[in-house]
Amino acid sequence: MRTKKELEQKLSTSCKEMSGWIKFLAIFWIVSGGVYAMTIVGAVIAWIQIWIGIILLRISKSCKAVTEGGFESLGDMFSSLKTFFVLNGVFTIIIIFLSILWAIIFGFTIIGRFLRETGGLY
Repeated sequence: MRTKKELEQKLSTSCKEMSGWIKFLAIFWIVSGGVYAMTIVGAVIAWIQIWIGIILLRISKSCKAVTEGGFESLGDMFSSLKTFFVLNGVFTIIIIFLSILWAIIFGFTIIGRFLRETGGLY
């Protein structure tokens, strides 16, 4: 069984190691959301990407506070982490839906072109 001091040290070390990567991913999500916002279809999902990036920045900030001994910010970090997973799940569902829709449209386009070029079904 670990002592409280050992747990605090382990948490602090883990947060120190994660903080930079979390911030990197936050910037990636925000930038990719900005790029998607420049397209018509992308505008539908861009706000989720930017929101995910902002949540990740919040998590990184809480992680940094834990590193500096502010273990009371763990609650905020886990709350933001929960929001991150929910938003990431919603984003994934939207991407799956749009991918299926794209495949259907693309499939009908290919079939239509094939039928036009071959003279139809007969």
